[in-house]
Amino acid sequence: MHIGKINRLKAARTTEFGFFLVDDEGNDVLLPNAYVSDELKLEDEIDVFIYRDSENRVVATTLKPYVEHVPSEKWKVARREGEGRGSVTRV
Repeated sequence: MHIGKINRLKAARTTEFGFFLVDDEGNDVLLPNAYVSDELKLEDEIDVFIYRDSENRVVATTLKPYVEHVPSEKWKVARREGEGRGSVTRV
């Protein structure tokens, strides 16, 4: 399971809070009811974005992110314009 990325996971079990999804290695993550479609059934595979919530828990969502995590070593500061501002470019 890759945090900050879209993962294809299998619906493994349901709870009152949503579906628990599992990867090929047996790691599971909650897909809260707010993001569960009526069509999702046990054993279905689904593409979800994995992130950490405000309490640092790993959670899944069906919402698509604007960007996905890219390791910082692949970015560099191209121009600096004062404190807290500037631009970055992908290497």
